[in-house]
Amino acid sequence: MLYRSIPTLQEYFFVDSLSVHVEAWYINEKGNWELREYKSINDTLNISTINTAIPLQEICLDTKIMTENSFKY
Repeated sequence: MLYRSIPTLQEYFFVDSLSVHVEAWYINEKGNWELREYKSINDTLNISTINTAIPLQEICLDTKIMTENSFKY
């Protein structure tokens, strides 16, 4: 995980393509990596470095996840 040693990297994300699951890794105030997980279609992913929030509904829109699970929102 050498990418974690990049001095300017402050957050990164893993998005599961088969289920509603996002792993969001952030540098906390002590300089340690901290994990936040989003597992509900009603969650909103917060991207603090660019001051943006994206609903998981939008991330999963038009994907197999939404069509197979028939989520309603």
